[in-house]
Amino acid sequence: MTETKTFYVNLMTCGIDSTLGYLYLKSKNSDVKQYHNLYVNTGSRYTTSELKKVIRIFEVFGSNYPEDEFLITHKILYEKFVQSILEFEDAYYTNRNLLLILIVSGIFYRTDQKAKIRINLFNNKDDRIDDGNIDYYKRIVDAGIVKNLESIDLPLKDMSKVELGKWFIDEYNNETMFPTKSDKIDFLVNGTWSCYSNENEECLSCKACFRKSVVLANVCNYIRPHRDKEMIQKYLDDKNMHPERKAAIELYAKFSQLGDKVNEHA
Repeated sequence: MTETKTFYVNLMTCGIDSTLGYLYLKSKNSDVKQYHNLYVNTGSRYTTSELKKVIRIFEVFGSNYPEDEFLITHKILYEKFVQSILEFEDAYYTNRNLLLILIVSGIFYRTDQKAKIRINLFNNKDDRIDDGNIDYYKRIVDAGIVKNLESIDLPLKDMSKVELGKWFIDEYNNETMFPTKSDKIDFLVNGTWSCYSNENEECLSCKACFRKSVVLANVCNYIRPHRDKEMIQKYLDDKNMHPERKAAIELYAKFSQLGDKVNEHA
């Protein structure tokens, strides 16, 4: 009897969570022979800013892990219906993930209708949004919208963004990709991309840039000045924020007040 094939699919971007999350999975799950790492090109304004950086990261990972696949979908239809699902701020993340899950499941179901599909999302525990609720994703699986969708897993659900960064710097070992600690820091700073702008450099003004700055400050004392001080204060004043995220932001704010501090790679 032929064994049923299982597709292990990672929904990827070029940010810290999914890039380091993929490395985390590779190091912890040696029994998985192949990952399918997929970036879905929705054609939104976020996709426009991310696409070149995703290609660059996939080229780096692909050369080091040739047994895995790094795939980018063609631009999907981005009409008003899809746009309305994605653009409302209060429902953006859960709706976006549901849409991506349906797209990805359909792609792999069409490839092999008998295969099982297991999807990994790289949400971390200190997210404010209701994006890491495992019960929400279990209900999607149980609904049977895609027949062979076996599970939606959150491998980083017990890790904060800062903890993931510290794991990468202190514990991850791959001398081919990152011979030294400085190479790891350089990858965090310049290899990952967290920005809403469509420029060649991160703007250091948007929320995504700020969240990355918090990680860099906490993990390796790498300080980069964030231009939107009002937004930083709003984060600090948010009483609903996860305690670990608030502590990380407070530390970043403390570092920021030191002015033009020399970055320390130690």
